[in-house]
Amino acid sequence: MRTQPSLLVEDLEKSDMAPRMPNWLKTEGFHSHAEVPLVAQGRSIGVLEIDARRPRLLDLSDLRLLHLMANQASIAIEKARMHREVRGQALEKELELGRQIQLSPLPEASPVVPGWEFAVYYQAAHLVGGDFYDFFEFPGPPDRLGLVVADVMGKGVPAALFLAISRTIIRATAMDSRSHSTALGQAKRVISKDSRSDLFLTAFYARLDTGNGRLGYANGVHNRPFWWRAATRRVGELAARGIIMGALGEIELEEREIEVAPGDLIVLCTDGLTEAVDAENRPFGLERLRAAVATNTDTGAQQALESIVDAVQAFTGGAPQSDNMTVLVFRRCA
Repeated sequence: MRTQPSLLVEDLEKSDMAPRMPNWLKTEGFHSHAEVPLVAQGRSIGVLEIDARRPRLLDLSDLRLLHLMANQASIAIEKARMHREVRGQALEKELELGRQIQLSPLPEASPVVPGWEFAVYYQAAHLVGGDFYDFFEFPGPPDRLGLVVADVMGKGVPAALFLAISRTIIRATAMDSRSHSTALGQAKRVISKDSRSDLFLTAFYARLDTGNGRLGYANGVHNRPFWWRAATRRVGELAARGIIMGALGEIELEEREIEVAPGDLIVLCTDGLTEAVDAENRPFGLERLRAAVATNTDTGAQQALESIVDAVQAFTGGAPQSDNMTVLVFRRCA
């Protein structure tokens, strides 16, 4: 990296070839001014300016000193820029790896089950989010389908790794247990024992008998799902007592069961919807979400899902997304 000093000036007010001194420097009583370009890799990256209150002519030793200072400054600035660039590239690779870790276990498509409709929406607030959902089939009759929606209290690569491990644990315990509350309780104990971080997980796990519509479920302090009942045309909630996954302490998870009738709609989601804010920082809230669930309930799972997402986006009005959003909708065909 090489620099070339510019013309040096004894008195700027008497020279037409000198660089122009800013007026505020003249006001402060400066009379001499010199500029040395900072050059790195053949391109200008800045200017080194030297000012004096007395008119003076720089000699050869002054020129050499300024030349050396400019070169050292150029080297330092260029090294700092390259360091930031390398760190930025490393961070991007790390985030992309975290995203691959997070997205790889997510189902590629919604289940296709006669008499049922399924639809999913997932949108991370950042390159790597902390939400996940899952579908898995149980072996043998009757035809049963496991459904999970969960949210890690955190973001970035650590959250992605934590949720990937948690998903595996929940699926494994679900396959080994006939009770959904027992399965979620066992998963909680494993996660709590193996967790060496401050991350926690909320999760809702359900097991759906696609033949008779019976839905058994347990809740690890996750958002309560909504239940649109076609018979009453009203929206209720699937409540159950639980505890955060990964938190210390023991509590008996409550196990409940409902029968999803023809035309009924179930909506599972994360708090990214209720906590979405508009330009005035007002949250979307539970009541707006409940109203959104009650629209387009007779058109199908995908249409119901789209109406919910559209309602949230219309409310936020393009405001930056502050949290991950996951919505899972399933409906028993009428």
